[in-house]
Amino acid sequence: MPRVTELGITIGELPSGPSRSILDVPGVGVGHSTVWRDEEPPPVGRGIARTGVTVLDPGGNAFREPIPAGGAILNGAGECTGFMSAQEWGLAETPIFLTSTMQLGRVYDAACELLMESEPGIGDDDVVIPVVAECDDSFLSESRRMQVTRDDVAAALDAARAARG
Repeated sequence: MPRVTELGITIGELPSGPSRSILDVPGVGVGHSTVWRDEEPPPVGRGIARTGVTVLDPGGNAFREPIPAGGAILNGAGECTGFMSAQEWGLAETPIFLTSTMQLGRVYDAACELLMESEPGIGDDDVVIPVVAECDDSFLSESRRMQVTRDDVAAALDAARAARG
């Protein structure tokens, strides 16, 4: 499938970077943790899992120095925690976490825990509302079981921080 730039479409006014990806932005990192499992269907096992979590880390300490943020609703069906505060303040205080629909709450909880561990001011100085967005991949996984774990979220966050450009 061709990339947008290969179709002659230009987004924005600035030129693309050398890799033509988000990793051309200084300090930004992207990490992913894939959950791939083939177990017996519930109730015996967790069933098939083809999901995961992706983290986009803008770099720096977004809690101490929030980053400009915004969003748009395209189809009115997606969930995104932290969306309202980004719209209200124009800022985000956390990396962006992406996962499947049914894992949103689990990733939110893990994000809060992991961010509190790395930034002691969270919970004392102020609280955060992690940005966690979803896309429906339920046809790929057994959606009646929680497939993403805290360890998966931690691995994606660590990978994003390690990939910072």
